[in-house]
Amino acid sequence: MASAPFKAPLTLLLVAQESFQSLEPQLCACMALLELRAAGDELLLIDNTGTGELARAASERFPPGETFEGARAELRALARPKVIDACAAQLAGVQAASYERVLLLESGTTLELPTLQALIAALEGAGDGNGKTGAADAVSVRECNRARHSARWQESELVLTPADAWNPGLSELCLLVRREAFLAVGGFDPQFGRGGLAGLDLERRMQRANLRLATPEGTRAHTGRIPRADEPLWRERERYLLTWKELTGEALWQQHIRLLEDRVLALARRDARVELLGLAMALQEAPRLLAGLSAPGTASSARA
Repeated sequence: MASAPFKAPLTLLLVAQESFQSLEPQLCACMALLELRAAGDELLLIDNTGTGELARAASERFPPGETFEGARAELRALARPKVIDACAAQLAGVQAASYERVLLLESGTTLELPTLQALIAALEGAGDGNGKTGAADAVSVRECNRARHSARWQESELVLTPADAWNPGLSELCLLVRREAFLAVGGFDPQFGRGGLAGLDLERRMQRANLRLATPEGTRAHTGRIPRADEPLWRERERYLLTWKELTGEALWQQHIRLLEDRVLALARRDARVELLGLAMALQEAPRLLAGLSAPGTASSARA
């Protein structure tokens, strides 16, 4: 019989803006997953359409008291009065979650019970697949049908490298978190996402906050989202934003500025449009990003 920490209920959180017809297959898969777990879990749907239509349709599809017998899962649907940023809606959902453990799934993402069990085991300290034990604050799947990246410092900027077995990185597709840990770092940054670096940004912020992360072996999730053709452009933009968020010290900033000056000339000569446009898009965000980093009371105020 499973021990209490592993059978304690959790909240599975979905933020949705699509039609109910598009959402229903994922809702059904998630409810079936929680039924198999039979721990009295909660599926929390945040309807971010501004109309409440998804919340009404979901509540009719999975009415309370008629879904499962015994240790059944419950669907709770909350409608936002107006459309807000998806990251903000997700953060509000984590705050509203009934349980301390929250499973965050991106729209269209599905997983199977063995993967969920492995994520819970890693969160509760039964091991992460690499021989490490001890409770974690966030765990994610190791494999998914989407490219993921890690980052390393080279001179005065972060350079992306493909995620591998030694550094698989957090995946925004499927992430099991402790509610207070996720709230402490402010959740996902809305400046990231279209370039595929939202998970990497969150991972680095959680590491700087001394939170423990894990990606257990043999865990995988699937998403039906097709990568956008302009994803490399947005990824280059996000790489610069990530670099600027972490640059510290006047000397390093000056080195980075000199690097950018040389790079712009080199890219222009090669007509490297993706890299140039990515940098230009990042520069549009720079004033707001740097203003936030240098706000009074922040750890990065010395950069201004």
